[in-house]
Amino acid sequence: MKILVINPGATSTKIAVFQDEEQLYKLTIDHSAEELDRFERVIDQADYRREAILSAITSAGYLLSDFDAVCGRGGLYRAIPSGTYAVNDRVMRDVEAAPYGEHPSNLGAYLAKQLGDTVGIPAFFVDPVCVDEMTEVAHFTGFAEFRRRCLFHALNHKSIGRKAAQQLGRAYPDRGYGTHFGGWLYEDAPQPYQSYGNGSAMRVSSAAWLATDMAETLHLARLTAEVTHDHPEGIKGAQATAAAIFLARTGHDKAEIKAYTECEFGYDLSRSCDEIRPTCHHVESCQETVPQAIIAFLESTDFEDALRTAVSLGGDSDTLAAITGSIAEAFYGVPEELRHECRKRLIPELAEILRQWESALYNEKICGKI
Repeated sequence: MKILVINPGATSTKIAVFQDEEQLYKLTIDHSAEELDRFERVIDQADYRREAILSAITSAGYLLSDFDAVCGRGGLYRAIPSGTYAVNDRVMRDVEAAPYGEHPSNLGAYLAKQLGDTVGIPAFFVDPVCVDEMTEVAHFTGFAEFRRRCLFHALNHKSIGRKAAQQLGRAYPDRGYGTHFGGWLYEDAPQPYQSYGNGSAMRVSSAAWLATDMAETLHLARLTAEVTHDHPEGIKGAQATAAAIFLARTGHDKAEIKAYTECEFGYDLSRSCDEIRPTCHHVESCQETVPQAIIAFLESTDFEDALRTAVSLGGDSDTLAAITGSIAEAFYGVPEELRHECRKRLIPELAEILRQWESALYNEKICGKI
């Protein structure tokens, strides 16, 4: 698929041509202050910028009819979740009226739609600055009359987050990554791959330690999963694990953790580990392994027993133990001798990351058992 990408800024309009994920062409079209001062409002610049784009792609040897889609930078629209959106008439009206504010980025979706309609191809915008994925409490300002609005460069933040994850993962090759995740680490433009694998659950524990309530726990768990595991079951597995950790670290007993997990996520936790073992096999889906890991925790008597019980089930035992252990840590705490042994096995870089993490938790006074 060949895509024309448009990014209008305060003093320039950046354009690029992609064939699938390969960039074929890019150009920054500069606009002088004198040129832009002729226009009273941002929307008044639309025709001027559109003609500049058409002139640039023509000079580069492209026709609009060469493209399969046009994608524009998103601007100050109504608050929406992160994602890729088709430009519709409502977006066009919002850009024209600018009820949420004036900014050149507003024109990204507008120009994409105008150019796309010329040749009958779809127009999209991605992760606009109005992306709002804050928890409800984060919107409170302290004044009933005012609600905090979320505005930030979501596209940049999410891109940098993916790059940081790739850099850390690439630093430790041959560490048993799953096939899809191993490929994701080396993609030029990494995107989620509809996974429902249990990797989303085994890495989610930090969300439960950072959250201040269950709503925030589930929200953060979704965000950590969606980077790669955006299948509903992948998200569900991460959220169920994070919820169990949050309940464990905030003083809830096992009966409450079991009841919440069964009610909210529909997992069957009625089986015993003895019933699971005979048929347990190596499978990496959240649907099968997350309930098994939670059951192993529920039957445990202490942290070490939780790990041993999870491993004894067989199957994907390392991931089972990681999920079970993350809940058990919050419920029992980790014996000092085990903590010491684990620290000895960490390379200096990872040991420093752990030190910073624990320091941050202690400073927030939310880490009573880590």
